[in-house]
Amino acid sequence: MTSRRSLLQYALATGLTVGWTGAASASIGPPVTLEQLAHAARRVVRGVALQASSRWVEGHRGRRIVTTTRVRIDDRIGGDAASELLVETLGGQVGRTGQVVHGEALLLIGQPCFLFLTSLSDAVQTVAHFAQGHFPLREAQGALRVQPSPRVAELTAGRSALGELRGLDVRQARARILEAWNHARR
Repeated sequence: MTSRRSLLQYALATGLTVGWTGAASASIGPPVTLEQLAHAARRVVRGVALQASSRWVEGHRGRRIVTTTRVRIDDRIGGDAASELLVETLGGQVGRTGQVVHGEALLLIGQPCFLFLTSLSDAVQTVAHFAQGHFPLREAQGALRVQPSPRVAELTAGRSALGELRGLDVRQARARILEAWNHARR
């Protein structure tokens, strides 16, 4: 089982920047392919964030804010999943203090999305490869279409899952995700 402290240490070690709300900064990272996401994930779902709560956690570098979001699962694409899951992300707001973790998934309440998930524990999931494993769906051209996660890092050159899925409707994106999932399990 991965501890929250380990997750925070990983985020800091991989160069994700942590800043206070209102800071104007971003991150740059290597792109992750759809196949790499499928391989890293324990499950892939389409769901909707229903409710979120943030709290302080202690880490070796001090206190950090972590947000836990309850997600209703509308479609199980790969792996097993209950009808609802708890997904933990770095950053959030507690009282008047907010923390932004650039490159981390930002699950917005009421917004449908595809999620590539790994397990932090039996009860809690996290998004594989941070924001690169989160694909919000928004209405465009008469259909729900894949959009980039709000805090996805600027990607360096190369093939990416976002490049493969961006702009596809739900049915097209699901087919590509399922193909990558099945290929990763061979």
